[in-house]
Amino acid sequence: LIPATAFAIWRNYQNSAQLRSQLANFDVMNVDCSSDFDRECIHDAIITWYGSLEAFSEHVRGPFSQEVLNLIRVGGSLSSHYIVLPLCPLLALSLDNVLALCRAGAPAQAVISVFFNHVVA
Repeated sequence: LIPATAFAIWRNYQNSAQLRSQLANFDVMNVDCSSDFDRECIHDAIITWYGSLEAFSEHVRGPFSQEVLNLIRVGGSLSSHYIVLPLCPLLALSLDNVLALCRAGAPAQAVISVFFNHVVA
């Protein structure tokens, strides 16, 4: 339970850091294209719309990057409530078992072992 949640949080952080880095270092001249013809057409369109390839790269590194990162922060990522909510039934089941063991007079080591077995595994 905890390892899966921790992994999801860690993976999300990694992806977010990678996206930030890619946006901060974006240069249209380093973008791969399937053919030289496509590259020329795309570059011509960018120059028509933004004035130059460098102006486009600056736009991606600046305003576009900020807009994307704001969208991710505001609405693109899960609220902690949506992460905790699906875990509630599992935690309740674990708590039910732990309380049953406590009421039955099980040794503390057994109670703790059962609890961590449910939470960590």
